[in-house]
Amino acid sequence: MGWKILVGMVFGVHVRDVDCAFKLYPASFFREYKLETRGATINTEILYKFVRAGYTYMQVGVRHLPRRGGRATGAKPSVIMRAFRELFVYALKWHREEKLLEKKVVREKSRKPQAKPPLERIVARKEPEKTSKA
Repeated sequence: MGWKILVGMVFGVHVRDVDCAFKLYPASFFREYKLETRGATINTEILYKFVRAGYTYMQVGVRHLPRRGGRATGAKPSVIMRAFRELFVYALKWHREEKLLEKKVVREKSRKPQAKPPLERIVARKEPEKTSKA
């Protein structure tokens, strides 16, 4: 519960279960965006970048079955410390990248020449001269 609140505060990612492994994303997203994390923050990274890229998502409840094999490692102090480290390292990195991108967009907008109002177009035409029949 605390991890979910922290992720929401740091990244603005608000979901019921950020670490639920059952997610469906378009493959094109993963071809376009490089994933940087490898530990407990991988799901946070995916959702954070997904939303920042302009995608939307919908949450649907799923039923979890009991674990039949393997061991849970999320409660180990070393795993928890690595997760917190990764969370804050990447939070700083991605927020800095966003700020730089925002500044770049502002600079590009200020460099573009301001559009001048369209000038009225005056079309003049010469009337054909009348020839007198004498």
